[in-house]
Parts: sequence; structure tokens; C-alpha cells
Amino acid sequence: TRHRQYQVRDLLTQLELEKDHLEERVKDRTRELNRSVRFLEQFTYSMAHDLRAPLRAIRSYTGLLSEDYAQLLDEQGRRMIGKVESAAGRLDSLINDLLSLARLSNLEVPLLPISVDSVVDGVVYALDEEIRRTDAVVEKQRCNLKAFGNPVILKQVLENFLANAIKYSEPRGRPEVRIWAEMHEGRVRVCVSDRGIGIAPEFLQKIFQPFQRLHGHEIPGSGIGLAIAAQGAERMGGSIGVSSQLGEGSTFWIDLNSSVNLPAHVEAASVA
Repeated sequence: TRHRQYQVRDLLTQLELEKDHLEERVKDRTRELNRSVRFLEQFTYSMAHDLRAPLRAIRSYTGLLSEDYAQLLDEQGRRMIGKVESAAGRLDSLINDLLSLARLSNLEVPLLPISVDSVVDGVVYALDEEIRRTDAVVEKQRCNLKAFGNPVILKQVLENFLANAIKYSEPRGRPEVRIWAEMHEGRVRVCVSDRGIGIAPEFLQKIFQPFQRLHGHEIPGSGIGLAIAAQGAERMGGSIGVSSQLGEGSTFWIDLNSSVNLPAHVEAASVA
């Protein structure tokens, strides 16, 4: 019996040593992963920033060609310059999105109770020109709810949702979009619903990844907007999701903690 006790003691000691070793290995791998992530974030930011200089030169020279030498070019030449300008515009949009993604990964995000109605009003106002251009119908439903998050990031997320709702509804005619908020499983869920072209089921889990373009170049975009939205939701302690049926429209949402359910000292500190 004593021999068995010694064996059990030795096994427990060995298990404890292996556990400590495993924990140390996990910590080392985590540190390596964090260093790699920081390097990739810095690399993305640096590359996106450095691409600005040659892009400005391309846009400047194509602008000069269009203005000063248009009379020397035939229709095909002017069309080619137009394609270069269009491609430069898409690249500029892509660089802006990359910079936004890099900034969002590096910034400290202050969180506080915010009025959902106020943020939604700001989003609709910011996209007023696009709403007028497409003659879109945007229905806002008042909710009087407060979410715990960052108003700037929430506005960016909802702007992305609303802009996509308009963009992917336009091929089917006049865009019709509805924005509302509700309590869902103890959290504040803000939804943007459209009656557009919808998303096939096999793509629903991919659209929040960077550079996922489901419609090629038929509809303009960089394929980063929803990745930025997902990153922003995560930085606020929330999450985003989508439900959609091909040909029948989509509903995107973001879930955030409700300021009502926060401990009093947390809310007071956040407001301060």
C-alpha cells in the first residue's frame, strides 16, 4: 500500500510538472502570436500609407491627361484614361479601408452608454446624399434604448450596413431599408434590413472576412467594409451577424451590451 502511495505521489508530481510546462508553452506561443499580429497590423498600416504617394501621382497625371490632352486623344484613348481613373479610385477606397482596419486594431476604444436613436440619426444624415441619389426609402423606428459601446465605431458599423443595404438593393429598383433596435437575450440588437438581392447560404459565414467580394466587380466595393464592422463590434465587446435569403433581401445586426444591465459603478465610470 505504501508503495502504491509513493507511485501515486510520483505520478501527481509528474503531472504537476507537465502542467506547468504546458502552461509555459501556451504563454510562449501566445506571446509569439501577439508579436506576429502586431507586426502584421503595423505592416498593413505602413504599406497602405506608403501606397498613397504613387497613387496620388497616378491620379494627378491622369487628371492632367484628361484636362490638357483630351483633344489629342480619340474616343478609345479617353475611355482608357477613364478606366485608369476608375481603377485608381477603387485602389484609393481599398487603401482607406485598410487604414481604417489597421487603426481600429491599434486604438484604445473608450466605451460608454450611448443613445441608439442618436447614432442612427447621425448615420442617416451622413448618408443623405446617397439616399437622395438612389431615391431610397429609409424607415427608422425609434427605440429609446441605450447600448454600452463607442458612438464613433457604432456609427461606422451602421453606416456600412446602411450603405450596403442601399447598394445591394439598387439593382432591383428603389431601395427600401428599415432600421430598428430591440432587446435580444439581454443585449441591445440594432438591425438594418433591406429587400435587395440577398446572399446565398454558402457565403453567409464568409462575408465578414476581409476581401470577400460575392459579386465580383459588378457592384463596387473593396470587400473590407464588413470585416471592419466585425472588428469594431469585437472592440466594443459585441458581435455582428446576418440572416438572408437569396433574392429576398438581408438583415444585418450588431449586438451590444445594454447600459441598463451594467453595474452602477461601471456606467458611472464610463460616463466620466
